[in-house]
Amino acid sequence: MKRTTKLLSVLLVLSMLLTIISVSVSAQEVETVILYTNDVHCAIDDYPVLAAYRAELIAQGKNVVTVDAGDAIQGEVIGSMTKGEAVVDIMNAVGYDYAVPGNHEFDYGMEIFLDLAQNKADYDYISSNFYYLSDVSSVFAPYKIEDFGDYQVAFIGISTPETTTKASPEYFKDENGNFIYGFPVYPDAMTNEILYENVQASVDNAILDGADIVVAAGHTGILETTDGWKSTDIIANTSGIDYYIDAHSHETIESAVYKNENNEDVILTSTGTKFANFGVLTISGNGAEFELVNPDNINIGELSTDARFAYSSVKNKVDSYNEDIEHLYEEIGTSEAHLIAYDFDRTWAVRKRETNAGDFVADAYRSVTGADVAIANGGGIRAEIEAGNVTRKMLMDVNAFNNDMCVLEVTGQQLIDVLEHGARKCPESLGSFFQVSGVTFELHTYLETPVVTDQLDNFIEIDETKERRVQNVLIDGKTVDLDEKYTLAGSAYVLLQGGDGLTMLDSARVIQQEGLPCDSEMLIKYFTETLDGRITSEQYGNPDGEGRIKIVDSHNHSFSESDECSCGAKKADYSGYDESYERFQKIMDNDNLNDAAIEYAREKYTEMLNEHLDGMWLRNNYSEDEQYILDGLAEDFNEMCDELEEGIEDGTFIKPDYTEIEEKIAEFEKTHQGEEYAELIAEMKADLEEIKASNPESAAEIEDDIAEIEAKIDNAEENYDANQYFRLLEFVLKIISYIFNLFF
Repeated sequence: MKRTTKLLSVLLVLSMLLTIISVSVSAQEVETVILYTNDVHCAIDDYPVLAAYRAELIAQGKNVVTVDAGDAIQGEVIGSMTKGEAVVDIMNAVGYDYAVPGNHEFDYGMEIFLDLAQNKADYDYISSNFYYLSDVSSVFAPYKIEDFGDYQVAFIGISTPETTTKASPEYFKDENGNFIYGFPVYPDAMTNEILYENVQASVDNAILDGADIVVAAGHTGILETTDGWKSTDIIANTSGIDYYIDAHSHETIESAVYKNENNEDVILTSTGTKFANFGVLTISGNGAEFELVNPDNINIGELSTDARFAYSSVKNKVDSYNEDIEHLYEEIGTSEAHLIAYDFDRTWAVRKRETNAGDFVADAYRSVTGADVAIANGGGIRAEIEAGNVTRKMLMDVNAFNNDMCVLEVTGQQLIDVLEHGARKCPESLGSFFQVSGVTFELHTYLETPVVTDQLDNFIEIDETKERRVQNVLIDGKTVDLDEKYTLAGSAYVLLQGGDGLTMLDSARVIQQEGLPCDSEMLIKYFTETLDGRITSEQYGNPDGEGRIKIVDSHNHSFSESDECSCGAKKADYSGYDESYERFQKIMDNDNLNDAAIEYAREKYTEMLNEHLDGMWLRNNYSEDEQYILDGLAEDFNEMCDELEEGIEDGTFIKPDYTEIEEKIAEFEKTHQGEEYAELIAEMKADLEEIKASNPESAAEIEDDIAEIEAKIDNAEENYDANQYFRLLEFVLKIISYIFNLFF
């Protein structure tokens, strides 16, 4: 009996220990990883890496959820040619679980997007505020909950209400022009409070359904987005959200803490754009950790078999789609100039000032249509043209939307209202800032905008009590006549569908639409036929454009006629700045610069803009009183150039180059054919492959390793020369011996 009691006691203790161990192991194993992307815009080549990373985590036994926060299916030719279907197919192969409709998901029309979302996507689209207005019901589920045993995680989708104007408003209406879709109400009835209440209701319902953690995936953004609808505004006016995956404004934020309405922390994250990174949110008993991963830094060869299989599977699909557009890589001409869309800090230059890319696009529209004036919205210019060979795809990526085009008959008054509306936020970045052809004007940014808009930035009127910012408007060199009729070319999205809020054109007569090429085809036609396949530096060599849009700030000096303004101020000396900038450009044209050099230059450049120009761009009308600005920039440019040249000299800013050592090994192999060298040659080749496999970022990193291989070659050469000497000596002695024996 005692033995039985003791045995039971021992078993009870063991049972308790096993329970404790089991609970402990369970607690350690319950780790959830949320992989997330945003604003990929058809950058499909990195999806295989994400698929491999996901498979690796699953192989490690982790819970994995993969989420996209919108704007995935539009942005490059592969999207426009397949109406987004290719990207959805690839996302299916990756294994996405959820996606949020961004504004560009609607660029192919409502019918096409809903077909993709409801019939083609294996993952679920979620949005708490995308509604059928007829019965005020959600188009997609507002949220989804994942049950991981010990806890449940809710994923709530939020779409920007800007969508109805960032995409074509016509896509959200019925045949009678009435809105039948909204975010979540009719655009003219939309208020900030309605948005916050809508999101809060979804959060509350998810928590009632058992969610312990709430993750919002919001295509809402912070920079350059509508006040009240920013992700930070939503966080500040709601409660219950733990983590916020942000999109829309293309920002790179690993993790940033914002307070909700209860003064509780909400962590926001965003990956940038074009697969610059993908995000990794790890939730465990220790809380949450955020990491942004650059796909280029993942070594697929070091991953598991499952991961490598996932990579190959998705890559085969990506390669297949790339083969479908391979013909678009055909070279159709050259460019002597770099047509810029970005500033050096990677913010959009075409959305806040004239650039040579903007001039080129607007010129193409005007040339092909024969219109008096053409406008191109900065938000529609999506890529740059580098100096060098030009392919069909490069031009198609500049105008990636394949927008229909049209020509309207407008009055001079309507035209200047269009220009005023487009420039209303300058010098802030704005997608509806218009690049122009056939017209020139001054933009007085120091004046308050007279444009009155509604909540969705649709034009209402000009406040005539305020001075206009757009002044001295000239068409074909002549002052615009407000009552005269002019022809205006542009995309149907802008001119006919109110995509950028141009309601002042509602009464304009359509002159031309049927039979016109789409925007990207106009670029190709202009390039190949009008320019004969050659963009010259004479016509488009100035990154700041031809001077069609003259930015005038509060100084308002003019040195166009001479080096002295009419007010008596003398023009500053630009020579020192010009020399330093030319030196900088020459260094940056070095194709061998590595990512570290480019990142250093970008950070330094942004620093300089903030310090000397308050984040703005350089003007061409500084007076002598402002000489210190140019001198400060010149000093900083030269300092940056010194650092870059030093890094180039010591190899830290140069990509690894294996050409010289490969040639040395090849030459050694050619001149040393004996078996005694085969092992050494194989060893040197293996050493070189090992160096390459380590993915070094700079020439400096491999300097010592390359030196070791060179030392092996030098030692072998010395031994080879010594052996040759002794062989020759042996041969001479044999000859002497033979002669001696012959005569004696």
